[in-house]
Amino acid sequence: MSEKESFGLVLLEAMYCGVVCIGTRAGGIGEVIQHDKTGLLVDVGDTEAASRYAVKLLTDDVYYRKLQEEMLVDINERFASDHITNQYEQLYQELINGQSR
Repeated sequence: MSEKESFGLVLLEAMYCGVVCIGTRAGGIGEVIQHDKTGLLVDVGDTEAASRYAVKLLTDDVYYRKLQEEMLVDINERFASDHITNQYEQLYQELINGQSR
């Protein structure tokens, strides 16, 4: 379990492959996973909760598919490369023009 995580790129990569993830509430992981909507979050070190969630995901196909469907829609909306590229281009343009956020 991660205790420190800047963003959680490995989570996005797994999610793009259709894997519903369990992550810790550390760093940027909570920005990637929306608890009980697009994956599951546990407190750092809470292996009991992580194991309960893992069993639930492995034994409840309906629940897994529900999270997976919402997860795929969410990551394609929020983290698609076109969306991210546009955000970077906007930021660079603001910096070039001397604008601050």
